[in-house]
Amino acid sequence: MSHINLLKTTKILTLVLALICPIQALCKGQNLTGENTKLSDSNLALTMEEKAWLSEHKIITVGVKHSWKPIEFLSDQKHFRGITMDYLHKLEPLLGVQFKMLDIDENSTQKTDILSAVSNPKTIDASKYAFTNPILKFSYAIYVHKKNNNINDAKDLNGKKVAVFSKGQLVNFLSSDYPNIHLRKTDIIEEAFIDIDTRKSDAYIGNELVVDYEANLQGIGFLNKVGYVPIETELTMAVRKDWPIFLSILNKSFIALESEKNSILSNWDMSQFEQKNILMFFIVSLFSILASFSLFKAFKLKQKMKAQALEAQELIWHQAHY
Repeated sequence: MSHINLLKTTKILTLVLALICPIQALCKGQNLTGENTKLSDSNLALTMEEKAWLSEHKIITVGVKHSWKPIEFLSDQKHFRGITMDYLHKLEPLLGVQFKMLDIDENSTQKTDILSAVSNPKTIDASKYAFTNPILKFSYAIYVHKKNNNINDAKDLNGKKVAVFSKGQLVNFLSSDYPNIHLRKTDIIEEAFIDIDTRKSDAYIGNELVVDYEANLQGIGFLNKVGYVPIETELTMAVRKDWPIFLSILNKSFIALESEKNSILSNWDMSQFEQKNILMFFIVSLFSILASFSLFKAFKLKQKMKAQALEAQELIWHQAHY
């Protein structure tokens, strides 16, 4: 009987996992049909001139920022990681090149063939670099302390103290379009989190992708996203001005990678880690309950069989003596 109970438990868990796995795959944007979606260089529609250029330029230097999570950053293991790195790693086998990553935050005067993440073209020397078509678009969200019920959208920011990253076009936009906001400029995102937590700032406006990632990564539980300001930022790459042919190649490459954008972004969606943790807790809890129930039934069965054996012995003893 205990084996039967174990089989029942296994069947139930199998059914649960069969329901959960497709949902997880859909959330991550995975292909459930089993079709091969692997890209090849034929997807790029490169000209003979572009192919010849690539065959002559096998190593391409890339200027990377080391602390812009999850866009691009240097990991504790000293590896460059992030969304732009995922794009470039997918491009290497397609283009037959090797990208050599260099930290431009450590050496801002270092010349590189391309810059992997540009959100404010005005900060880049246009005489040296040309810009690709946008890879991504970012929204700017409004965050408040979860106990703050006085701010529900951008209109409620008038007269309020608002933390904002000191560099970038957002400061200029807010200064011109929301002149009644008192801006508190911060250099790192942790300053903004502290400002919100200590009530030095009533709100924080930041890049939604970056703030959501950092808040989930750092376990910030007091933030509440209440709305957006009407401005978006486009993320592009920059290519040295004397390489127009490689600019064309990259633009074609990004079009070919458009179908993989959701897959790339899902790698850096920290909310999925929370979902996975919740899911794992659910599975472990369910297994524990079912296992406990099976053990309990096995224990009760053993007790019952022991009692029946004792009754049988008593019956034999009575039959023998009476």
